[in-house]
Amino acid sequence: MIPWGLIALQVTQAKTPAPQLKTQTETVVAPLRTVPQTLQITRGSGPLIKAGDLVSIHYKMVKEGRVFADTERHGLTYEFVVGDAKVPSFFSQSVIGLQQNGGRQSLVPWEASGTQNGFPPILPPKTDFELTIRVMSVRPVSS
Repeated sequence: MIPWGLIALQVTQAKTPAPQLKTQTETVVAPLRTVPQTLQITRGSGPLIKAGDLVSIHYKMVKEGRVFADTERHGLTYEFVVGDAKVPSFFSQSVIGLQQNGGRQSLVPWEASGTQNGFPPILPPKTDFELTIRVMSVRPVSS
């Protein structure tokens, strides 16, 4: 499983011209702009969420301190099947590995959110935002 928002790349630098020097390898952490980058995780209980599970969540979307979507404020939950093509992929990516009553706060790059055109006047084009998710219920896919 790829870590949320980060990958480790191996960068090799050959020391030259002295042939007696060995190759030096270092790990560089680079942000992935195609998946949410986890800022904080809250543990829950029960099985880990996986593709195919039916989940119900509360979510809040914030840009520069301004809340532009909040299901809890409106007394709603968002229910979806993890990995369903009709669901924005950043939701599925954000719940995989969580548990019921758990949560995740992430930075969602515009490339991962599909907000290239934004949601004027609420969200300008190509805008990253913070996403906070709290898992209310999980119905695991039957094996």
